Amino acid sequence: MPPSPPASASAAFPPLVPAPSSAGPSATPASPAAAAGVGELRLSFQGESWVEIRRVDGQLLHEGVQRRGSVLRVPLDAEVSVVLGNAPAVQVVHNGGPLDIAPMTRQGVARLKLAP
Repeated sequence: MPPSPPASASAAFPPLVPAPSSAGPSATPASPAAAAGVGELRLSFQGESWVEIRRVDGQLLHEGVQRRGSVLRVPLDAEVSVVLGNAPAVQVVHNGGPLDIAPMTRQGVARLKLAP
């Protein structure tokens, strides 16, 4: 007797479901905008800090002094350059994940380039 044909793959195996990530919430887009290819930069200030955020084409997105306790959220649809004065007083979150700016900080000023 010939062997019976194998069951279809869809009947034999359940559909694939992504496994939970150990990376936590940053593994999934933080917002519908992030899912659409637009990133987000969030700056939280534990002390007064000067901030400049420019698109790589030179367009100024934000400039000025941020006060202690304030939070600045900037949607990113293009690469940006960021300058932070008093950088040790700033917590940076890029696309839902914390960013260590210490390696990019010299004499209290951090200079970053970030993609969306």
